[in-house]
Amino acid sequence: MFHARLISWAGPSSWVSEPDPLHPGKRQIVLTYPHLYFDSGFDHKMLNHPLGRQVWRWDTDAGRFVLAEKTVDMEQSGWGTEGLPITVEDRLRWLTNEGEAAFRAGEYEVAVQRYEQVLALAAAENWTPEHSQPDWPGYVRLRRAETLALMGRSGEALAEMQAVTEDYAGDLLGELATAFLSGYGDGSARDAPARGVAALQTLGAGLYHYFYHEECKALCFPLEAAGILYPGAGLAAYLDAHPEMAGDARALQAGLREIGFPAEDVRLERDDETANGKAIITLRLPDAPNAEEALVEWRLIRRAGRWWVAPLPVPEWPLVGGFQTQAFEP
Repeated sequence: MFHARLISWAGPSSWVSEPDPLHPGKRQIVLTYPHLYFDSGFDHKMLNHPLGRQVWRWDTDAGRFVLAEKTVDMEQSGWGTEGLPITVEDRLRWLTNEGEAAFRAGEYEVAVQRYEQVLALAAAENWTPEHSQPDWPGYVRLRRAETLALMGRSGEALAEMQAVTEDYAGDLLGELATAFLSGYGDGSARDAPARGVAALQTLGAGLYHYFYHEECKALCFPLEAAGILYPGAGLAAYLDAHPEMAGDARALQAGLREIGFPAEDVRLERDDETANGKAIITLRLPDAPNAEEALVEWRLIRRAGRWWVAPLPVPEWPLVGGFQTQAFEP
C-alpha cells in the first residue's frame, strides 16, 4: 500500500494511478502539486508556484514503491488552469529559485546558467519591478558575481560585482556588493571567496532589520536575510582553501573568526565508511529581530575533492509540495 499526504493550502494537489509505460501490466502513481522551494529558495505559500510532479513505481527488490521521477514544470502553474495567469515576475522568481537551489547545493555551474536565464528573460521582456516586487535581475547579478568568485572566475566576478555597486549605489543591494568586494579584494588570495562571503555577514544586523520592518527597494519579500547571506558557501570555500585546517578544530575556528565569520564552535569528524571529512560549524546570528543572536549549526561534508554544505536531513520518503509523504510496505 502507498500513502502520501498531499496538502492543498498552496494550490491543488492530486494523485492518479496509471499504467506504467516502462513495465507493461504494472501501474505507477503520479503526484502533482505546487512546487515550493522552502529552504532552497525564496518562497511563500501565497505566491504562484510552478507545477511539481513525482512518479512512484513499484520496486520488487525493495518491496515498496520508490520515487522514480521528480520534475518541476516551469510552463505550468501550481494553481491549475483556472488560477491567475503566469506572469513574467512569476517566471523570474521561479528561475531565480532554481538558481538559488543549485547555488545552495554547491552546483555553481548550474546556478550560473539559471541566473543567466533570469537576466535574459528580464531583458527580453524589458521587465522592471513594480511597487513591492523584488528587483530579481538586480539580486541575481549580485548572486551571479558571488558564484563566479566561488568558481575561481575572479575577473568576471570583480567586473560584475563592481557594476552592482555602481548601478545600485545608495541601495542596500549596492551595499552588499561593496561589502563583498571589501573582503574579496582583487581575488588573488586563496581564500578570497570565503573572505567575500564573510564580509557580507557584517551587514547581517542591518539586513535582518531591513526585512523585519518590511522595507522595500531593490530587495523585497519574499527575499529574506538568511538566504541572501548564506554563509555556508563561504564556510565550504574556506575549508577548500585551507585543507590543513580540516584536522584542527581550534585552528579552523580561529581562522574563520579572523576573516569575519562569527564561529562559536567547530567540531570535526570523519566518516569511517567513506573516510570523508565532516565539519559542524556553529555561527551566531546578529542581534536583530528574527535573528536575536541565535546559534545556527552548519554541517559540511567533503566528497569528490571539495567541501559541500550538507543538505538538511529529510525522512526516507521525500517532500511533496514541502510536506512529508509517507509510504507503507504492503
